[in-house]
Formats: sequence, C-alpha cells, structure tokens
Amino acid sequence: QNILMYLQILFIIALAIALARPMLWMNRRQGVSRIIMVDNSASMNATDTGPEGKQTRLEQARNIAHTLVGNMARGDRAMVVCLGGQARVLAPFTAERATLNRAIDAVPATDARVSIREALRLAQGVRKVDPRAIITIISDGGLGYLGNMITEDDPVEFMSTGASDDNRGIVSFDLRESFEEAGKLQAFAEVENIGSEPATVLLR
Repeated sequence: QNILMYLQILFIIALAIALARPMLWMNRRQGVSRIIMVDNSASMNATDTGPEGKQTRLEQARNIAHTLVGNMARGDRAMVVCLGGQARVLAPFTAERATLNRAIDAVPATDARVSIREALRLAQGVRKVDPRAIITIISDGGLGYLGNMITEDDPVEFMSTGASDDNRGIVSFDLRESFEEAGKLQAFAEVENIGSEPATVLLR
C-alpha cells in the first residue's frame, strides 16, 4: 500500500536493467560474397566489342565488373582478381563500391598468358574461409583445359566478352645474338591465329 516504496523498487529494477546493457540479436540478411576474376591476358586486347566494334574485350570486361559492383545490395561484398600473367588480388573483400571500382579500373592490359589455374587455387583458399563465396569469371573463354579445378558443386559464373573468334597475336617473343654475325641480334616471334579462318596480317 506504500506507493513510494513500489516506485523505488521499479526505479532500482530499471537501473539494474540499464546497467546490464541488454542487447537484442536480430537475424541480419547474409550478403553475397563474390570473387570477381577479370581476364586481362593477351587475347583480351582484341577490339571486337562495343557499339562500333572498336572496344577491347578488356574494356568490356571492366564494364561488366562495374555493373556487378553497382548491383551489390546491402551486406554484399566482393574482391577483384586479375588473371593475366600471374594472378593478383587487386582488392580484397570489401563492401566499398569505390574501392572495388578503382581496382577494376586498375586492371592492366597485358600480353601475357592467362593464369586461371593459379587464380582458381587462390579462390579455393578464400572459399575455405567463406564457403558462400561465388566465383565470377569475366573472360573471352580462352582459359584452356581446367581439368578438375572446377566441379559441378562449385558456385562458378562465367560472363563472356568478345563478339567472335577472329583473334590473332604474338604469343611469345625472344631476342638472341646471331650465330652467323657477331654483335647482331635476331628476333624470334611465335604468332598464333585463334580464329577458324586463315588470315593475312601485318606483324608488328
């Protein structure tokens, strides 16, 4: 019947709850983790994409990667890997779109072979930490035989660049001293035609 006593008890209870700092755990949406692999090998320098067919395949690949980053939802994150020569991580996992877009813009054009097997081993290491991670490969398809590097259960997406198989280029180059004439150099180049038709081109 003592109202003041009840008010004092309520105050003490409220103070105890406040000091305990109660927290309410809520189920947050688990975002998508994506490993964006951009092929920047020699074949990606071919210019057969874009409105007038004058855009390189690498430029188209960058645009596709930018679209993926732009479509990221709350809680999503991504990392950027380039495949030309030695596979390199240009941006580790982050949800910052600006950081990812800068990494995509920094993917360099190369005259190197594609290093897809090395990149997939890197991705498999990442997926041991985050099994939900999706591997997205942006390439013209000249990846070679992958053997058992990818299984049916692996979450792998392939996004294609390039409008045709009409592609050729210097795939190896060597400079040696001439055996016949001392002091002179000889250049050796290996040219490969990826297209299905014979071609006559200027080699430079």
